[in-house]
Amino acid sequence: MDWLNDWVSAMRKVKEMIDQYFRALPGILKYINKTKQFAKEYGYVKTLMGRRRYIPEINSGNWNVRSFAERTAINMPIQGTAADIIKLAMIRYYKSILKNIICRPNAAAGA
Repeated sequence: MDWLNDWVSAMRKVKEMIDQYFRALPGILKYINKTKQFAKEYGYVKTLMGRRRYIPEINSGNWNVRSFAERTAINMPIQGTAADIIKLAMIRYYKSILKNIICRPNAAAGA
């Protein structure tokens, strides 16, 4: 049963590390709780630019399904906002290229 004692000890250390992390960065725990609550209440989360991701599983009675939905709810606004920013940058860059080609047609030919 040494392995059991080792496992229990390791889990205590992990819990302490996680608790330390949230004590050092309390805003993250606040964000997590606020985001999960919003998703449970409204059934979706959104990016800073307003794009929504509906998460009906957030209120599931199945722990595994609900836990996955909670992780999705926490991650999507951050990762989705990053994707929105990249998409906007790509669109603006594309428009800039088109403008330069249209305004200076010989530039496209290398002249």
